[in-house]
Amino acid sequence: MKQDMRPRFLHYYKIRKCVRKISNSFETRIFFMKLSELKAGARGRIIGFENSDLELKLMEMGCLPGETIVVEQIAPLGGPMNIRVAGYLLSLRKDEATHVEIERVTA
Repeated sequence: MKQDMRPRFLHYYKIRKCVRKISNSFETRIFFMKLSELKAGARGRIIGFENSDLELKLMEMGCLPGETIVVEQIAPLGGPMNIRVAGYLLSLRKDEATHVEIERVTA
């Protein structure tokens, strides 16, 4: 199963590299952000991961590229955040969430 997901992740990685090369004009800009930047109640779609060790760990827990996530709760004072992914709640530390790149989904 991990071998099946790898090419899909590489596709998103290539898209991310190309988008960063695009000019900053309003029409062509796609907004990527870190998971740790989302507020409670916000939705996003996973684009990729920055850390390969964390990538494997999160992919085994259902955080696959293209998966939609919802931030349920954020603990005060920089504590962990609860996200809903693949039908269950997952708690991530803030430093782990900074390695997950997402695109914001409005609805």
